[in-house]
Amino acid sequence: MSDGDSFLDEVTEEVRRDALYQKLMKYRWVIGGVLIVVLGGAAGNEWWKASTRAAAEEAGLNIAAAAAEPDAATRAQALNALSLEGAGPALLAQFYQAGAEVEAGEAERAADILRQIAASDAADIYRDLARLQLVMVGAEFLPETEKSDVFDALVSGSGGFRGLALEQRALDRLSRADRDGALEDLQAVLLDQSVQGPLRSRVERLIRALGEEPASAPAEHNQNG
Repeated sequence: MSDGDSFLDEVTEEVRRDALYQKLMKYRWVIGGVLIVVLGGAAGNEWWKASTRAAAEEAGLNIAAAAAEPDAATRAQALNALSLEGAGPALLAQFYQAGAEVEAGEAERAADILRQIAASDAADIYRDLARLQLVMVGAEFLPETEKSDVFDALVSGSGGFRGLALEQRALDRLSRADRDGALEDLQAVLLDQSVQGPLRSRVERLIRALGEEPASAPAEHNQNG
């Protein structure tokens, strides 16, 4: 048992030491992922439908100015102080603020913001994004029941964040020495043929670090057959 515990500790520590993973999944993704998804969706769709171009541009400039603050704590305060009309700009500012709070070391404040988004009447994709970020930034302090509910909601559907949610749940299970549960989640990621790129590579490396062989997506079996 002690050898197994030591092995799991080594695996989870390897993940923690992975600088790319830390930047991409815990901090950079929180900010950069939001920009890609929200700007591509809410700003390009709901925002422009809900307000005139001039008003949207003004709101965008105000958000950009607040988000340009170099100090994370100052940036979070500036974003929180914005008075914005329309659901799109307000949603974008909330995501930016959550990212700033994480950078400033205020993960619990970020979690509160993300909970508000997840419980709002925003489109499913944005609520799911908020849920995923919630379990990421709150990995060390969220109650286990809350984390479990969030993970179940994310992995039970067919949303675009299912693979990332499975990866995060696997890491959470590893932190609790649930190797079998973690492997089940990791292999489920690989069996989803829509998962490609860095996520698939990270999951394959972690499965091998756990002493198992990665599964192949169904499409690969079909091609080889």
